[in-house]
Amino acid sequence: MVVVVALAAGVWVVVRPRSTPTYAAFRETRNQELPGSFGLTMAPVPGSFQPAISPARAVRIASQGQTAPGPVYVVLAEVSPAYLAVGSTASGPAWIVIVRNLCFAGEKGELVSQTRRPAAQQKRCSMNNLWAQVIDASTGARVSVGHGFDASGGTWIPATTGSSA
Repeated sequence: MVVVVALAAGVWVVVRPRSTPTYAAFRETRNQELPGSFGLTMAPVPGSFQPAISPARAVRIASQGQTAPGPVYVVLAEVSPAYLAVGSTASGPAWIVIVRNLCFAGEKGELVSQTRRPAAQQKRCSMNNLWAQVIDASTGARVSVGHGFDASGGTWIPATTGSSA
């Protein structure tokens, strides 16, 4: 984007390129797997990569207007190719939107699933439950969706520049 300043006479024009955000605080700092995800590995992206999609937009795409039940983590990372959806054309860095405290569906054959019971009676809701959506950082396309389980008791956080992990 370019910012142009002109005088009333139109004689003097200054062109200054506006800096593009790097989203440094969201960048993955080391290779790590989302706990219990069976293969969602996140790796650091090249420092020169500039995402076309902002982290806020990635969260809007992932949430589809819904409010997250728990903390939301947003990570800019390279994702393991094995975790990409079949037929996906995504390549390169992605935003991984991770939500905690989900209520996973009930067991097969249950008359009333856990998610339809009052919150106080839901056994499947836990800060250990993780849900992740992978959003292409260049196009905004949803690349993959999956879940994991944090066996550490809900203490895991992504290793980003802005976290203390």
